[in-house]
Amino acid sequence: MARPRAAILGAGLAVLTLALLPACARSGTSSGDQAAAPTARTSAAALDSKAMQAATHADAALIVADIERAMAGDPSLAASSNPYDYTSAVSDLPAFRRLVSRGPGALGAIAQEILARPDGLDAYALAIVGETIQSDAGLSMGPKTWETGWGWASQYRWWASEHSAGT
Repeated sequence: MARPRAAILGAGLAVLTLALLPACARSGTSSGDQAAAPTARTSAAALDSKAMQAATHADAALIVADIERAMAGDPSLAASSNPYDYTSAVSDLPAFRRLVSRGPGALGAIAQEILARPDGLDAYALAIVGETIQSDAGLSMGPKTWETGWGWASQYRWWASEHSAGT
């Protein structure tokens, strides 16, 4: 069976993003300076699950690198204990916007990405991306019961199992 053209293009975008990731990390430039990604909304439906996970992984790494650069450039940010301060500092950068633009279809990949890393600032920042997607889409998982990235991922997975449209 032939793959839809959009899925092939989405997989190609994920591979290209992964190929450019080391160059972005080494150069110290922001996630949008070298990452070749379309500015138009990348539909979750256009990416198959493997391409979605690869693209999410690449953008997550870029978001973390963007946060590290923001902390290095702003000592008061580096001293903050509020994860929302860090994501606010990078929410206008391309990797953050690109991941949010994938919409609810990316939430499962975000949860998987969170659970694949230590439960710290990086995981919490990705949970905030997930929370942003849910808010933008008008989705509610009920009261916020999570206090860590892993907590968000667990709450999301429970919610998704109860709401088949949420995955």
